[in-house]
Amino acid sequence: MKKAAQRAGYEAFTMVELLIVVSIITIASAAAIPGFSGYIRSQNLKQSMERVKSDLRTAQIRAMSGSYSVDDEVFYWGIDFREDQSIYIFNTYDSSFENPIFRSESEELLADIVVRSSDMIIFFENHSGDAYSSSGDPCDSNGTNCTIILGAENLSGDRCSSVIINSAGGIFKEEGVSCP
Repeated sequence: MKKAAQRAGYEAFTMVELLIVVSIITIASAAAIPGFSGYIRSQNLKQSMERVKSDLRTAQIRAMSGSYSVDDEVFYWGIDFREDQSIYIFNTYDSSFENPIFRSESEELLADIVVRSSDMIIFFENHSGDAYSSSGDPCDSNGTNCTIILGAENLSGDRCSSVIINSAGGIFKEEGVSCP
């Protein structure tokens, strides 16, 4: 009986062993945090890209359905993207592509994601859904005139993503593009 009582006293962890385990956990956590924050930023970028694609499709559908008809002098639905901004705005436009007629809802991108490409408005023509750039030129077949680039506000690298709109109104996402 006496040996069992003595052995029970020696089965606990020592303070040195506990400190070693806690320091190992601390070091492992410190090493994992930068990777995790990069993962979160990457996921925010992907989710923001999906939201932009969805909103471009919404503007295109509104244009094709004739929301705000020609009687209201609305010929185009557009989304206004501004460089280094995290907000973009749905608008309707007259035949001159100039001033918005009706300002609709605005959308905010996630966390520190901003528009990295230069200022641009993407227009969709009522009834046809054809896409045009800010200059009024149709988007070309490979989307050169109509590319929205999103990336992190405080960029530490060259990882951005883009949404490309082609002349037929097709909307595509491309990841891993270099940031402007």
